[in-house]
Amino acid sequence: PLSDAVWELENGPQGGDEVNILQAGRNYGWPLDARRQASGNPQEGSEVFSPLPWVENSERPELAWQPSIRAASLMFYDGERFPKWQNNLFVSTTLMGSVPGTGHLQRVVFNENGEARREMLLRELQQGIRMVAQGPDDLIYLLTDSADAALLRLEPVNELSSSMQEEGLELNTLAAFAASDCAACHRTASALAGPSYTAIAERYADNEENRAVLVERIIQGGSGVWGEVPMTPHAALDTAIALSMVESILALGAAPEGSAAGP
Repeated sequence: PLSDAVWELENGPQGGDEVNILQAGRNYGWPLDARRQASGNPQEGSEVFSPLPWVENSERPELAWQPSIRAASLMFYDGERFPKWQNNLFVSTTLMGSVPGTGHLQRVVFNENGEARREMLLRELQQGIRMVAQGPDDLIYLLTDSADAALLRLEPVNELSSSMQEEGLELNTLAAFAASDCAACHRTASALAGPSYTAIAERYADNEENRAVLVERIIQGGSGVWGEVPMTPHAALDTAIALSMVESILALGAAPEGSAAGP
């Protein structure tokens, strides 16, 4: 991120996903670092997985993943909107091993000695992420990988909270929203992976029955109401906090008090 080096991402079949810093004339081992020809096996020449993410006489990768994360794209962040993420590497992933719904965004932090730590983000979406990019506004944009794909935008929590307050959400519930993963799928007035808060308020009248329905859905999760993307369960969320969040969302709508619960 602080040099003119070329960073390259490779995607292995079931292992061997790696990031390299390219230098002219070097051998980076592909495809032998993902699968190595084994001698002495019952079937001579059959393929077995290498126990290491590199092979002899090749350059060691800067990063490696085994099992495969089906890495799809990478980006170094150098914007101003996320100052604590400056010079961090972001890698979009579509699947870990062969487990469905395990795609996510990885953030990799470096120091003077190389990789310091990794963080998995947006696992609650349970979708592959095909592309990650920094926009001209210094925000981070993601493209999910599914039949019901979505273009997502990541915003700093403090900016999102200010926006929610300006658009009508009660101040005393902003902390609950900021501490949750709601922003990964929802905005006040625009749909992301999930519906906007105003759309929810338009469908559900602000009454006791609907409040109970939505509190249960937040805590237990669900799917099929607003599309194919599942609602992540939040079993550890206090019922009273969930209720305050629901009340603030429903206050955005103008549906009559007697309206029945939506589907």
